[in-house]
Amino acid sequence: MEKDTVIALSKTKLLLLIAGACGFVALGCWMVSMDADKIVPIASTPGVFFKKAIPVIGIVSIVFFGACALFALKKFADKKPGMILSPSGMLDNSNGVSADFIPWSEITGFSVWEFQRQKILVVNVVDPQKWINMGGPIWRKLKYINFKLAGSPITISSNLLKVNFAELLFLCNAYLAKYGKHRASHSTRPY
Repeated sequence: MEKDTVIALSKTKLLLLIAGACGFVALGCWMVSMDADKIVPIASTPGVFFKKAIPVIGIVSIVFFGACALFALKKFADKKPGMILSPSGMLDNSNGVSADFIPWSEITGFSVWEFQRQKILVVNVVDPQKWINMGGPIWRKLKYINFKLAGSPITISSNLLKVNFAELLFLCNAYLAKYGKHRASHSTRPY
């Protein structure tokens, strides 16, 4: 483990994300274009509410999944790897709220947060507020939500990486065990 470990973004997973997001955008467009008079309400749902809710759900679907598709397209074109583990720290480029470079001296450990049967790596840091304050207002809010839900502003999913979750957790723990002890001598950014 003297060298860097480079983990690429999975182009296959990104294509699947793009296709799925585009499908939900199309579904949202269909919902918005529906004729309100032809919508048959579900027996337990009041007809007026149901007729007004369909276009709103469609708009929310278009906006949310449209943003997901744009993010995935951007990542698909990204030539940088999804993650680099080095003697000085980890460089995260795996998701929309990536923390960028995190020196081992800032990391106190890793934990696992399970959300809707998906395992997410939680990077526990010395000063969470420092990481919450980085970036623009939207990213700060998203990192604050991560902090409230997972206990840290920095979370990493293996969903878009060419590695499974167990391998990601193993590699991160191995690097922290080896280089986390030598905090003073390994504090520079690798790239």
